[in-house]
Amino acid sequence: MKKAKSLSTWFRQNSGGALPRPRFTEAHFDAYTKSVGSLLLAWNDLHERLATLFVMAMGLRQFAQSFAVWHSIRNDGGKRQALRVAVENLGAAAIGERTKLAKEIEWILDNAQKLETDRDNSAHTPVHFNFPNEVTLAELITARGRTELLGTPVVTPQTLFGNTRAQRLKTPDRNLLADHRYARNRILILRDYAMALDHAWANKHAAWPDRPALPNRTPSRKLKSKAGQKTHK
Repeated sequence: MKKAKSLSTWFRQNSGGALPRPRFTEAHFDAYTKSVGSLLLAWNDLHERLATLFVMAMGLRQFAQSFAVWHSIRNDGGKRQALRVAVENLGAAAIGERTKLAKEIEWILDNAQKLETDRDNSAHTPVHFNFPNEVTLAELITARGRTELLGTPVVTPQTLFGNTRAQRLKTPDRNLLADHRYARNRILILRDYAMALDHAWANKHAAWPDRPALPNRTPSRKLKSKAGQKTHK
């Protein structure tokens, strides 16, 4: 059977460009792919740092077995639950003078759980791009500068095929980049706190870290403008 090197010719001959096929390397996807990538990398790194807390909770003498158990758990929620159970069953000797240890680790786990939906939205939401300006076919055919006529492409959730996650996210006030930034920043704070707790736990002479503040979700421009109008009344 003859194999085509590329389907580009077939699409050109049979669809005339009517079937868009983004590579997701186009310039209008750059900000989106960067924000998704940094969020997912932060999430992965958080769970690598939670792994070290799990090893501490299980006992350093069996660190190799503990790491093996952690990485055998196939989903992040299961890993966090394993850490939660390990911490809940810590003896007084393991905690030592760090009396707030279990409570602070549970705080990290509780907030990570709240962010899992944001992580899943970034990883599993299909997207596409469209143009913000509505134009007629005649205008499009006769226009000299199509970019100026159509406007800058906008990345939005792809709802054409009924994806329920995309449908939930495609609302007028939704800013996907702001959502990613909010989740990534919170995840990195949790990651840093997990690292600090692990270091303080393993080093008795290290100062105990204070619980960090988590940033709030940034309101949309539309909500900000409404708030401003109320202030000036």
